[in-house]
Amino acid sequence: MPSYKPTACYHCKVLYVPILPEALDLCPDCARLSVATFETKCEAFNSFMRIYAEFPWDQRSMKGDAILIPPNHDFGYMSTPANALTFSSMGVDGVHDALLKIGGEVCDNSPVLQISPMDSDDHIILAPTFLDYLADGCGVPKTKIRSLLAIENHDQLVPFLDERFESGRLLDEDRARKMNARFGHLIQRKPLA
Repeated sequence: MPSYKPTACYHCKVLYVPILPEALDLCPDCARLSVATFETKCEAFNSFMRIYAEFPWDQRSMKGDAILIPPNHDFGYMSTPANALTFSSMGVDGVHDALLKIGGEVCDNSPVLQISPMDSDDHIILAPTFLDYLADGCGVPKTKIRSLLAIENHDQLVPFLDERFESGRLLDEDRARKMNARFGHLIQRKPLA
């Protein structure tokens, strides 16, 4: 993992080394506390974030992608939609995954998309909901993911995701074309400066 220069926490002013240059300016302890106050209208997403908040900041990853706690409302790329809430970053070429806010809020029917700032097709809708994102990525029914999230036990969910989640399942060209046709209209591009 690359090392970045120490920065001061926005909240407590303690120096810390971020795991990503795009990370929010919160030290790991303040970020973990912020999850307790950060809630959306998507219970599956809330449970996921609470589970990953239990880990030390440098161990919050899913299949190598850093889980951002708290999630980021403006990840810093022009291609990140204005209505996106970024929750993970690949750490390569700015690629990151986000939920789309509907009516200004993340909710149970918020689609998940991947943003690839360096690509001409910079948005790919991965799943119609966060629950579908995890279930389809793992190749299991939503009921399986729902049951793992309901108990909020990181000893069960995280190893399951590490073993089963494959983003390639979500990036199939035919699937991506159908998802983009169905949900692409929800993407709100940032205005050009």
